[in-house]
Amino acid sequence: MHPRSGFAATPLLALFCLQDGAKAPPPEVVAAARKVAAIVATDHPIPPRSVDVLHYVVRIAVDLAKHAVDGSTELTLHPYGGARRSLELDADELAIRGVFEIGDPPDPAAAPGGASAGAPEKALAHELKGTTLTIDLGRDVPPEQELRLRIDYSAKPRRGLVFVDGATPMCWSQGECQMNSAFRSGE
Repeated sequence: MHPRSGFAATPLLALFCLQDGAKAPPPEVVAAARKVAAIVATDHPIPPRSVDVLHYVVRIAVDLAKHAVDGSTELTLHPYGGARRSLELDADELAIRGVFEIGDPPDPAAAPGGASAGAPEKALAHELKGTTLTIDLGRDVPPEQELRLRIDYSAKPRRGLVFVDGATPMCWSQGECQMNSAFRSGE
């Protein structure tokens, strides 16, 4: 375990060895694991929040050759605090293609392919400034009202996901909250 990061690279390498018939991992895997292990953990103050997220549905297609992702995140949430007309979410390195409010499906029991299948959607105005995605809800939404949103995006994340080139290209997530917004929306 790296003394400052709290991340153990050795189990990652051990897992790789177990999956590969106890052979030594390729140098590119060792290098990627060392890169992740060298990340120094730091304390981060809790940022002010505008939402209370109840549920995420994240769909990501990873392009290993281009080190890129294409995805959508569905969020079930409540506005936090008082009534809100807009919400702010982290969208670090994302190119936002669209933001939609998802209504209730006509018959939730008959909706194949997930809870939002067949549900009406309304495009929402949005703006990306720096790393913050601001979504205009088009009305004041009280904190007791549950909202379902879908955010479509693409990204070439420089952190949060580790891409490994080589004979067997692969990708894994470091999984820390402050890094996840580089490859998925909704933090």
